[in-house]
Amino acid sequence: MTDLHYEYLGQRFRPREESEQQLLLFVAPARDIRSWAGVPRKAFDYQHGFQRTLNQSRVSEISQYFREDTKNISPTSIVVGFTGAVTVEAAGPVVQDGVELIKVRITLPNLTQLPLNELTQRALAELRSRIPEAIIAQIETNDAAAAAEAVKLVDEEVVDETFGIQSETALDIDAVEPEVQDRSYLADFYAQLLGYSRDLLPWPEEGPLREILYSILRPAIIVDGQHRVFGGAGADENMHFAVCAMPKSNWSESVYQFVVINQA
Repeated sequence: MTDLHYEYLGQRFRPREESEQQLLLFVAPARDIRSWAGVPRKAFDYQHGFQRTLNQSRVSEISQYFREDTKNISPTSIVVGFTGAVTVEAAGPVVQDGVELIKVRITLPNLTQLPLNELTQRALAELRSRIPEAIIAQIETNDAAAAAEAVKLVDEEVVDETFGIQSETALDIDAVEPEVQDRSYLADFYAQLLGYSRDLLPWPEEGPLREILYSILRPAIIVDGQHRVFGGAGADENMHFAVCAMPKSNWSESVYQFVVINQA
């Protein structure tokens, strides 16, 4: 299987002198961002699935806006959180006030070349690293019952064909915590995925499921700007966007920043 490689020249800085968090700034075309950044969905995990379901009507409207005139652009950055398979190295001296030139390199397998079963096994392995061992053990002990219960809960939540929950409530910033509750969308999705892989449940439509698995396995998630990326790619895959990236960002940090951006 062929790996995909991307490289960008950018800048790195600390937004606050006493902060450990760094930010990366670079420019990338829409087609690249869609390739290495996943879009989290609420249907499979409160912590990872904090984004709204991708609204195809809104994507179409944005695509139409970009098609109408080449002067129509998006000056606002796409915010992403990097979770892995990304290296950052200095590309020059510190320019000014702690800002340094860097090269951002992103490497990932071409997930589209993987058969669905192998893609599923990789996603299950990744999910095991995010769910408490006790919850995993509970699901594995009675996988058939756990899978059936997860499907029942999904049906009750009114889920659309892209696994995105249609009915939304505003996120409470105080409720954003690590996954330590007895149930979570992540655990339920893990139980479902396990059920598919063990032929305990009928496989759903392959296309939408693949998109969800890609989002789990890609080395970045879009914290803000998913509709602009997909709308821009629909109009012109070569359209460039400014990207503001958080390196080594865990899921809780990405959720927190999503809430800050959308509720501040």
